[in-house]
Amino acid sequence: MKGSVFFPSASTGRIVFVAVFYNNIWKSQNFPFLSQLLFYENGTVYDQLLILNSNFEVDPTLLAEQGLPYYAGTWVVYLLSTNLGLAATFTHLLLWNRDDLRDAWSWMSPSYLHKQWQELRWENVNWKFWNDDGIREQPRKDEDIDPHYAEMLKYPDAPNSWYYTTFVVAFAVALVVIYKSNSTLPWWGFVVSVLLATISILFLGALYAITGIGISIQTFVQMIAGYLHPGKPMANMYFVLYSYNTVSQASLLLRDLKIGQYTKLPPRASFAAQIIGTFLGAILNYFLMNSIIDSQREILLSIEGTNIWSGQQPQQYNSQAIAWGGLSHELFSTGMRYQWVPFSYLIGLVAPVPFWLVHRYWPRLRTDYVYTPIVCAFIGWLCVGINSSVLSFFAVAFLSQWWIRTRYPHRFQKYNYIVAAALDGGTQVMVFILSFAVQGAAGTVHLFPAWWGANQGGNYDRCLSLR
Repeated sequence: MKGSVFFPSASTGRIVFVAVFYNNIWKSQNFPFLSQLLFYENGTVYDQLLILNSNFEVDPTLLAEQGLPYYAGTWVVYLLSTNLGLAATFTHLLLWNRDDLRDAWSWMSPSYLHKQWQELRWENVNWKFWNDDGIREQPRKDEDIDPHYAEMLKYPDAPNSWYYTTFVVAFAVALVVIYKSNSTLPWWGFVVSVLLATISILFLGALYAITGIGISIQTFVQMIAGYLHPGKPMANMYFVLYSYNTVSQASLLLRDLKIGQYTKLPPRASFAAQIIGTFLGAILNYFLMNSIIDSQREILLSIEGTNIWSGQQPQQYNSQAIAWGGLSHELFSTGMRYQWVPFSYLIGLVAPVPFWLVHRYWPRLRTDYVYTPIVCAFIGWLCVGINSSVLSFFAVAFLSQWWIRTRYPHRFQKYNYIVAAALDGGTQVMVFILSFAVQGAAGTVHLFPAWWGANQGGNYDRCLSLR
């Protein structure tokens, strides 16, 4: 299914990119074709430090001297398509999966809350919640239930108190961080960011579970933060940190719990592995990032990067913080240069409706197979300069999901998923080893011998560089 979704969107995106650049929309021809940086009108990289004061807040006087920055046209298309996809997610799920959403939020219904309140008695409260045995109610034999879930009921669940404790500790640490680091984000802004993540994970988690594809809420929460804390890029970055990353981590948590269910791993073991892995990963990532930044700083700051190192993620995070956090009114409000970026949310909200109506009256057309959130979001997918990995991505998908699946279905069912897991794990281990042993993450480069497949005069994949 991924191929059928990605190919039309990616192909449409290429056409849109070329059309925007060729017609010089948003002065696109002044800037690199693919980039996520901010630019002056003449095409040079925008120096954001020249508009910030000592507290890293936008100074109107300095801004007037430097002028407003520009985005590359293709990056604006990415912002538009991401917003379309995110807004379409909510409408799509409300139209097609409203019963599932209703069940997921049943604990918030007035009738359920009233019932719980009536049953609440002092003597019934388990104040020693940490002693919860985690034993769950066994379903009736005639109840329609996932067989994998039924098998997991023999294990004690991870008690809610474990999750509550994790939340309280993380909440306290976050408050300490935002005030000790002079983030300029007030406590109530942090609370709003967590609430946004809580609401979003229900919809985005459902989409991820149904399709295996996630959609980022980064642009959405940066817009909210930009209007809540105008002129404060640092506050915007922290707001995004505690909303976007919360959704991302929650999605990974849900994914791992589902994998644990399929492999019949006890829930408490899954929970412990996730907590330990997250804690160790935070420490390891800190030292790894410092080493990589110190040794590859110039490449990470460049517009293009290389086929080995690229700063596209921190660059776009920083650019978005300046644009949304510092200049949201000046760039994105009604009548401003990029007004259609926030307006695209309104278009995205109605995008799934025509397909739903068509399926309602003409079900044989099977428009229920059209996932508008994914189709919209991936129009701007290839918006950065390092895209050569997509070739191998689609090659493996074509071989697995079409060739083997249609011709050797039994082999596909037996081997596909274990091979996919092996490819994922092997790739991650290989990237880690090659980064430090060969590509200079530790500071010293030890290149492979030069031959046709290891081009030493440029990118290994022989993509041309900007010069």
